[in-house]
Amino acid sequence: MSVSLSSFYDWPLRGIATAGPVFILLVVAVVFSFDPSPAAAEKPRAELRRLVLATAGTPGTSSYKYLAALLHEAFARHRIEIRIKPVPAVRATELMRIGAVDGDVVRSRIFNRDGRHPSYVLVDESTYALDWVAWTVKASRRVAAWADLRRASLKVAYRRGMMKAMIELAPLKKGGFLCDVETDEEGFRSLLSGAIDVYVHPNRTTAREVKASIGIPADRFKELGVVERLQLYTFLHRRHARLAPVLAETLREMKREGRLEALKRKFGLK
Repeated sequence: MSVSLSSFYDWPLRGIATAGPVFILLVVAVVFSFDPSPAAAEKPRAELRRLVLATAGTPGTSSYKYLAALLHEAFARHRIEIRIKPVPAVRATELMRIGAVDGDVVRSRIFNRDGRHPSYVLVDESTYALDWVAWTVKASRRVAAWADLRRASLKVAYRRGMMKAMIELAPLKKGGFLCDVETDEEGFRSLLSGAIDVYVHPNRTTAREVKASIGIPADRFKELGVVERLQLYTFLHRRHARLAPVLAETLREMKREGRLEALKRKFGLK
């Protein structure tokens, strides 16, 4: 039996004709399912479905629970699951630098000022506002700004890795009036022992919970004043830079819906 070469070229066309309307509909569906729009290009890729975010927050505290719930909901709206990994603040920075985590739950906006931490990409919508409070057990003068502490000739401590405090209080280091501590518990115990005069802490609610957890009566401490009200932000690793503006818009949407205020009430935050 002889088969002409032309029959091979004719076969696909005859096959299409034989398949009829069903085949044609399938082709049309495939063609029109392709979305070349910029919005489609911005959708999180499949590998973004599970992310790990570092945090220097204290597990079990109200602010930790609030931020965890908020970010779980925000990411879930994009079909992304997150796991939050508590680590010391300095360790979180190092994990971001080497790309071992996908983001940092909360930092001040100035954390990557002047590009000192190029792995950090800002999610440009605040998630929480904190009051930096100066705590003491014996000093009596009031403070209302970082500059007041710099002029006070008091020995001041902050928790290691808190970049805002480190930057603002750096001039005190020269005279031996500045030190850092590993944990908040150590900071408040240092106040009681007289090793320091002032401990600056960025969260009244967490400070209250930490003092209670180590059995220190709240009335043992006095507020010298609030040195700054600070807006806090989430950062993503630079490999997820395209996700940052998408997540920022989601946070704005959640604010309009009242979700942030609802979560604050749920976890006892003002």
